[in-house]
Amino acid sequence: MVPHYIRNGLLNVTPYFIVNGADQLIDFVVNCFDARINDMLRNDEGKIRHAELRIGDSIIEVSEANEKYSPVQLAIHLYVRNVDETFRKCLDAGASIIEEPLDKPYGERGAGVRDTQGNQWFLATCIE
Repeated sequence: MVPHYIRNGLLNVTPYFIVNGADQLIDFVVNCFDARINDMLRNDEGKIRHAELRIGDSIIEVSEANEKYSPVQLAIHLYVRNVDETFRKCLDAGASIIEEPLDKPYGERGAGVRDTQGNQWFLATCIE
């Protein structure tokens, strides 16, 4: 049961991406990680004021950077069904390579990519 002080559907920690190019980041997350857009609000200029996306059992939030909120870059460790397939989807969507897919000594197959906003996504699949 979710504590009363947390909004329904969220957990104690929710990554919040503030970026230049929020629409592009949302497209990337939807196309690469099969995310679903739960909510999206735009300002009068049509920029993303706030968006909420679900990736599997997790939520991320996204907004366009502005004068008050500068862009920040995040590093996310994301479990996916198939690292190699997701890695290729990310590259096709414009990501750059941090680390090619490989089996790790701690029982995961992992890879790393950097999206066009500079965020780092460390992809993993448990293999043991």
